[in-house]
Amino acid sequence: MAPFSSIGIECAVSQNPSVREQAIFDYLTTYLPADSSITPEEAVHHINALFSEDHNATVVSFLYWSWQLVFCIGPQLDYQQDPMQRFVALLEALEILPDILQGGAYPGRNSHANRLYVIMAFGEQWDSLRDNKEPSAKSARHLQNMNGLCAYMITRGLGCSSSYALETISTALEDEKLKEPQVRAAATWFTLRALLIYWFCQKQEDRRSDKRGALWTGKPEEGYSIARWMFWRGRLAELCVHPGVEKETIHICRAAKQAMDRVSKQVNGVRIVEKIMAFLQRMVGRKG
Repeated sequence: MAPFSSIGIECAVSQNPSVREQAIFDYLTTYLPADSSITPEEAVHHINALFSEDHNATVVSFLYWSWQLVFCIGPQLDYQQDPMQRFVALLEALEILPDILQGGAYPGRNSHANRLYVIMAFGEQWDSLRDNKEPSAKSARHLQNMNGLCAYMITRGLGCSSSYALETISTALEDEKLKEPQVRAAATWFTLRALLIYWFCQKQEDRRSDKRGALWTGKPEEGYSIARWMFWRGRLAELCVHPGVEKETIHICRAAKQAMDRVSKQVNGVRIVEKIMAFLQRMVGRKG
């Protein structure tokens, strides 16, 4: 495993990274710091240029061979700090790559719009963190950061779906066994994107999902719902006063509940205004 960089991340893709993997890693550790002068667009072009134009490495190389490395780095970045935002900006900047591959192993294929390789690599890293039954303090942070990264990606159209959030939240807040690393990861969704989660619930996204915990007694395959939103809020409130829960967990559960309450207040305020406007329109109609 490669040594830690100046920003505290390591090249965890393999014990002995290849020359190309090490070059990508070294460049990313130069690009990611908050004070770096490298733009996301410059970073995309530079990394893409590391791949030769031959049969085994076309433009698609950046979207295939390097993704495993890229998504080993992402969860190591604090989701609340600038390097994570620069990481997301790098993913957004992929749009500047050529649309169609010319020659090589994948001639005529769209190089990035469907983001197939992004989704595949992200899913592999997600599964490895999710399936860790006894996470260490480090892997627990990585799990929380990965959920933060997913929250940023989903709002920028970068390949993640609502099912990732539902999986994390249902696993953490609907399980009879308290798993604090998972709870902190779930709470992160509400602190970052409470309005988005409410919108999923209002639209009843993932209706056919079988993701649910034993504590949730709603309809089978219900997916997101307002009833589930209220249940999750109640669970967060319980965890805020749960005996034996770590202070870090209490703090983020409280922040998540407050974020949910702000959304509910905002939505209720809009509804009140809509009702007043509808009433006034009816009154004007009667006078007319």
